This record gives sequence, structure tokens and C-alpha cells, in this order.
Amino acid sequence: GHVPGGFVPAALVMSRVLYDVDFFAARPIDSIATIAPRPLFLIHGLADDYVPVSNFHRLNAAASAPSTAHVMTWLVPKARHAQAFKQTGAEYVTRVVGFFDASLGADRSLPGAAA
Repeated sequence: GHVPGGFVPAALVMSRVLYDVDFFAARPIDSIATIAPRPLFLIHGLADDYVPVSNFHRLNAAASAPSTAHVMTWLVPKARHAQAFKQTGAEYVTRVVGFFDASLGADRSLPGAAA
């Protein structure tokens, strides 16, 4: 579902008051390259009418710039903003779990671990 109306504006105000964080001033492009050498998975919906796909491409280029970068990307056809899981279901889970397995290592022998 969606976040109830009024919640986001209130959260933005409270983050500013309590933590001096201005989310409108946040610019991921300015810091994304510092994520390397940690792995990064960028997912973007091609039907996103809120964030242009050009932002995805700029973030990918900036994140991939360091020689130690490990960036995985997925452009999801027909997915609108934040709807990749809703659009693809099991494929989304497979890709995200695959990313975590590859990035963190997977010991499926642990009790409770997925087989």
C-alpha cells in the first residue's frame, strides 16, 4: 500500500526539527561513489513517472566510476515508481536474494536458512 496522506510531510518536518536533516537537499549523486567497494544494486522502473530513468543512468555512472565498484543494475519494464516488486514478484525476490547471496555469501546450511 501507500503511506497515509500527511505522513510524509510530517516526517520531513520532524526529521528537520529533530535531526537537522533536509531531505530536499539530499543529492545521492554527490556521495554514491563512496559506496565502493561495498556492493550496490540499483533498481529502476522504466514506467516511473516520478523519477526519470536518466537519474538511474547518472547514479549508475557515478557509482561505477571507482575501480573498486561492484554495481548491479536492473531496469524493470512496465514498473512505475517503487513498483518493481509488484510488477515482477518472484523475479524481484530471486534477483534481490541473488544480489545478497553474491555480495554477502550464502551459507544455506544454517538452521532456518532458505534452501
